[in-house]
Amino acid sequence: MRCELDVATSKIGEWAFVHELLASDSIVYSLGVGDSVEFDPTPYAVDWIAKQTLPAEFVFKPWAASGTDGSLRLYRRVDHAAIAA
Repeated sequence: MRCELDVATSKIGEWAFVHELLASDSIVYSLGVGDSVEFDPTPYAVDWIAKQTLPAEFVFKPWAASGTDGSLRLYRRVDHAAIAA
């Protein structure tokens, strides 16, 4: 298979992005947050985000993405590596 598009990206943690396409007035949507601003809007993440010093432009909504409308009961992720140790 041939590559049709090759774009140089920057990577911070697990996040890859095209640095040249971001500006100070850019809007970035993330579908979730965890203790490293990942995907995980659990009660733990809501508490964690409340303790952070974030720019005024950072808007947090404790919502989850789903295939249907309604309420979800979310639980903190289990660290299986810690359990196995």
